[in-house]
Amino acid sequence: MPRATDSPTEGLHTHIAELDAAIIELVRRRTEICAQLTTRRRATGRPTIELARENDVLQRYSEALGRPGASLAMLLTELGRR
Repeated sequence: MPRATDSPTEGLHTHIAELDAAIIELVRRRTEICAQLTTRRRATGRPTIELARENDVLQRYSEALGRPGASLAMLLTELGRR
């Protein structure tokens, strides 16, 4: 009986796992940069959240990926606020 790892789609699954790892790393880096921005804004007495910028992010993701893109942008924005 063939094993699941012998499947012709295994290479695609491996590639997806590699892409997921890269995405996770990029999200971590993005979150770190957001934390730096928050620290700088706080230090200068500016608001820590810039809604206009967040709306730009939502718009970009929505235009590129449709409704699911807007949901993804909301999650990224939320992670950036931690």
